[in-house]
Amino acid sequence: MDIAKSIRRRGAAGSLSAGVTIIELAVTLVVLAVLVAVAVPAFTRLLLDAHRSTVLSELTAALNLARAEALGRGLPVAVCRSSDAASCGSGPWEEGWLVFVNDDNDSPAAVDGGEEILKVRQESQPAYSLVPVANYANFITYRGDGSVNNLGRITYCDRRGVAEARALLINRVGRVRLSRDTDDDGIDEDEAGNDVVCP
Repeated sequence: MDIAKSIRRRGAAGSLSAGVTIIELAVTLVVLAVLVAVAVPAFTRLLLDAHRSTVLSELTAALNLARAEALGRGLPVAVCRSSDAASCGSGPWEEGWLVFVNDDNDSPAAVDGGEEILKVRQESQPAYSLVPVANYANFITYRGDGSVNNLGRITYCDRRGVAEARALLINRVGRVRLSRDTDDDGIDEDEAGNDVVCP
């Protein structure tokens, strides 16, 4: 009998020590909440940075393709905003663009019958904007020597505002580079040294 009571007591004590008190649960939840509060903004920032990098890399690749094709063919090649993957001027830049051989060198650039489309990109309901300078409102044309019709830039802006904006800067000879914060004020500068802007 004494042995059975001793075993029951040990079993009861063991099950009590395996439980969780309300205080321990509350402390665990507070620690979890702090970790989530720190991790979620950092993860969101990482996702936004990755998306910005992807879009700017794809636009840079399209511009470099246009320049290379213009040099190789000795013909004008244009990059224009296009949301329908078939014509220029449909939708804003962030909804898509296309690269095509602009045989007739029309201005504004337009895809005419027989003109070869080299590359297309589309994105429905983007959560960012691509803001061009007036020179690039609709299109950029690379001439047969690789130069562009105008120098300028296209700026990527998302919900974080101008502090996280980045711009592709295109110089007169058609080379593309990413903007940088050269004066350490927290905002990237354009080709003239002025801060980039977001709407």
